[in-house]
Amino acid sequence: ATQTKDALQFNFVAKDLAKDNKVSWTSPDGSTTGKIYKYENGSIKVHPSPTFVGNALRLSGREALAFTKNFRYDVFTLEATVKMASFENYTNIIANINSGGFYLNLTAQGNPGIGLYAWDKNTNQRIGYKQCHADMKLNKNELYILTASFDKHKVKLYVNGVKQKECDFPWKLGWPADNTLLAVGGNPNVGSFDDCEWFRGDLYTARI
Repeated sequence: ATQTKDALQFNFVAKDLAKDNKVSWTSPDGSTTGKIYKYENGSIKVHPSPTFVGNALRLSGREALAFTKNFRYDVFTLEATVKMASFENYTNIIANINSGGFYLNLTAQGNPGIGLYAWDKNTNQRIGYKQCHADMKLNKNELYILTASFDKHKVKLYVNGVKQKECDFPWKLGWPADNTLLAVGGNPNVGSFDDCEWFRGDLYTARI
């Protein structure tokens, strides 16, 4: 499927949940539900008491948001408003990866970027994830709006509205396997929750 032009498919706004200390919200069309989860004692469960600081959801590196919808769109824009507390390995901000899909992330050095799973258009063979990261590095405890757009041919990456990187994508985007859900703040497909590429910091908004 191809998403309708300009249709808001995913919309998380922390301040809307903070008002009533909610742990769940619905999609823009009201058809599906997102929840805040916490990793604790070897298992994932709905977060009993998420921490809101001002208009942000504070994620300590053991919480993530999961949205009960599988995204299979070949033209899209990802956007997140964040303030990082630390950079440890790769940090996933928005991801639906499982042998396919996309992710908006940060490197261990704080470079924002996007990854897309590529298939060869001619042979229909898997190639793997292709990444496009900005040269600039984010600073800890500073507020940033990160935006990445994909139009089937190019990836464009913006920080606070200023384009930082543009990369060609001469392949076909591969969809994630097994109806992988969308996650915000972690990797939805890992062998161990201890290695989930968790987000550590304040999340204000996340949109697709």
